[in-house]
Amino acid sequence: MLFDEGGVFFKGKLGCSISGWMLESNLFLVLSRENNPQMIFEILGNSRFRGLPPTLEIDKDEQAYFLITFHNGEGAGWVVYDDKEIDNRINKIIDVNVQLYEYPKDGYIPEKKIGDFLALAYEVYEAY
Repeated sequence: MLFDEGGVFFKGKLGCSISGWMLESNLFLVLSRENNPQMIFEILGNSRFRGLPPTLEIDKDEQAYFLITFHNGEGAGWVVYDDKEIDNRINKIIDVNVQLYEYPKDGYIPEKKIGDFLALAYEVYEAY
């Protein structure tokens, strides 16, 4: 888990068995009400996330008005990837999630940067 002063913003889990492994990750992106709702819909409905789209919660009583949650899971047998490759994937997932968390300044993503944000999110949260 990765935390900031507001709580958890990333949760990851690695499951292993004799035959293979499974890596799961969740990013909790908090955005303020100043964001254009059309941009929020672009994130939620983007075709890049068709297989497992992000979810949205709205809390009208909080500064953290929009909460978008991205979900991902991937896995394989030990024959396909070794522990070094899994370590590389874990590090990439953590690095990308920290970048995604830091992307919005004060809970706001400028509309002209939404394409860059989506391209970065797709590095981890791509649909399989």
